[in-house]
Amino acid sequence: DHIESIANGPVYSPDQPITVRFALANLGPAELSVVDLLGRTVSLSVLESELAAGTYERTFAMPDGVPGVYFIVLRTATTQDAIPIQLLR
Repeated sequence: DHIESIANGPVYSPDQPITVRFALANLGPAELSVVDLLGRTVSLSVLESELAAGTYERTFAMPDGVPGVYFIVLRTATTQDAIPIQLLR
């Protein structure tokens, strides 16, 4: 299971959508979230009890996001992967 940022790169402004691609190796639950440096969830894009193995893309926005560094986190039943993003005003 893995995740990658696509289209915009690692730096975003609040008015830009954030698009990520993630791949699941096996059928199972998946959660895609954005967390701040303290580990608090600030946005939840995907929370599925069962997703088939395959590649997915999700786009979401953080219009009320405070500038700073965040992590997009993919959690499955067997693994966790994260990529950093920076939100600028």
